Amino acid sequence: MKKSTFYFICEHIHPHQVQSLFLSDDEHTPGQIKLFMSLLPLIKFNNLQYISINQVHDADLLFIMLSHLENHVQIQSLSINGYPIQVNKRKSRSITEILTTLPSLEHLTFIDSSLLITLQQPLSKLTHLTIHSCTFNDLRMIFHWVPNLFYLQISIPFGHHMVTFDYIPLHLSFLIIESKSWTLFNEFENLFSLTPSLKSLVLTITGEQDLLDGRRWKTLIKTKLPHLTKFALNITPEENNMTGDNVLIPFQDSFWTIEKRWHMACLISTTTSSCARLFSVPHFSSTDVWYPP
Repeated sequence: MKKSTFYFICEHIHPHQVQSLFLSDDEHTPGQIKLFMSLLPLIKFNNLQYISINQVHDADLLFIMLSHLENHVQIQSLSINGYPIQVNKRKSRSITEILTTLPSLEHLTFIDSSLLITLQQPLSKLTHLTIHSCTFNDLRMIFHWVPNLFYLQISIPFGHHMVTFDYIPLHLSFLIIESKSWTLFNEFENLFSLTPSLKSLVLTITGEQDLLDGRRWKTLIKTKLPHLTKFALNITPEENNMTGDNVLIPFQDSFWTIEKRWHMACLISTTTSSCARLFSVPHFSSTDVWYPP
């Protein structure tokens, strides 16, 4: 977009009429957010309900933007996306203090869990939380500040393993976990013993061969997750000698195919003829050749 066009658009915006705002600094529009803020400070958008801030690389700019939203009574959704930003502890605490001044905030998307562990007051209205880079250790602390959490989506970076949780919000019903760290089945057994209200569970994980055990998943679901209606797995296991039939037959009894109507498939290694990936269909359908065809 030409700068003249950008100025023209900004000149014709009436901040008090705006309810939804999307701001982005990508490779094609560097510095656009700062320019927008100089022309139209967020503090003027007094009827704003939904705001998405993307690709902000400057912690100071992010702090200024959020400070303009302090005590904003109508904001229901705040989304901050992009690469992790280095923020010192003092500024992190200031950012989380601002979040606690938003009485209507229900949906929050955040870049990094390390910014949220400085919370010192609950986000009581918050029901939906997405964290693009989140450690289990940080999540354990964050859980205590979001008592009414209903939906959680997190991505676990490599090298951050499961921890023992002492509390998980009672109403958590939708959970999506994408983990690049090595996972053991018993870690999920411990985790899901604290989430009996789950209705939807989606997992993209890497880990031990036991994660391919359909009988064990069935037992876990029947004993710990009685209300589960949606279940999707995308598992990359350790090297193994299990064929497609070895893995899939336990997932083909009446519990899976009739009662739940959940279906699984395998991606077979061309070198070892063993299961290289187990995934739910159609949720994680692969473009590669998978078994059964």
